Amino acid sequence: MTNNAPLVVMRVDASRKIGGGHLSRCLVLGRKLAESGARVTFWCNPEASSFSPALNDFRIVRHSRQDDLRTSPVEEKCALLIIDHYDWHEVQQSYCRNWANKIMVFDDQAKCRHDADMLLNQNAGFTESDYKNLVPQHCKRLVGPRFALLRPGFTDMRSPSSIRENADRIFVCFGGARQNAALELVLPALLKVAAQRHVHLIDPGNDLSAVALPDGWTRSAYCNNMEEELRHADLVVGAGGVSLLERCASAVPSISIILAENQRQPTLAIEKQGATASLDFHRTPAPEVTFEETLNRILKDATIRQKMAREGVMICDGLGATRTIRQVLSLISPVG
Repeated sequence: MTNNAPLVVMRVDASRKIGGGHLSRCLVLGRKLAESGARVTFWCNPEASSFSPALNDFRIVRHSRQDDLRTSPVEEKCALLIIDHYDWHEVQQSYCRNWANKIMVFDDQAKCRHDADMLLNQNAGFTESDYKNLVPQHCKRLVGPRFALLRPGFTDMRSPSSIRENADRIFVCFGGARQNAALELVLPALLKVAAQRHVHLIDPGNDLSAVALPDGWTRSAYCNNMEEELRHADLVVGAGGVSLLERCASAVPSISIILAENQRQPTLAIEKQGATASLDFHRTPAPEVTFEETLNRILKDATIRQKMAREGVMICDGLGATRTIRQVLSLISPVG
């Protein structure tokens, strides 16, 4: 790769507090850009590289609150600045016009204005018209799960027809951030309903270290291979966001716990299409009871799980990275 190759800077953070969903999708796009010949630099918080070792495959520039956004973090102009950060809106983005030829932003809620040439919202439940008054007229809008940035391994998992009659393997994961309240919500029902099944729990905060788990249950601090976990799971209990799209693309039935405001609209849209069952952690009355009833119903009915798997792959076919990179490459041009 030569210095004449277009430079792409990706502004994204990851941490135990905010999780790794933003970084995960940026890494997918970053790899696609690198494969296409671009020079890719990640501009991120110090914790990000320890959170995801895959980040170390790229050049990394550390971001701090003292950074002057009017000055390039890489000491040269870039062909494209990609921003995946909830605290960066129109004002912050406009500052970067001094050194970024084009700007692409990720957005998950359609609530804030952006100074962008391209916008990506890979969530269900949104349309291009949601951004009519939020982006410049020339801004190219990529909206919906058909542009979801998933790793290739999620597209070659299994077909909906492979759903087993007995759901013996349950995978519980709410992401890389600590979610002790969510684990505490689902654990009593799992112990009651699924004690004789194999349950694998992801527990980043080690909140269950003192809990005596039934024989056949396992617990890990982190999920090292999500594709492998989904390949063997009959049912997943997890959060919304990109992990729900991964489950859809992998034809895996799930119960999705809405843990944050940005997960609500996409999760409800996917539930409406029959690809998951949802529970709103903050709004559902007696959520423990509702979760137990939902878990019992889905475990007993293979027809429900088959419908979830079938509808999931219709919502997200896992080919979004290919569609997205074609659009992104059209933005890259020599920097003057």
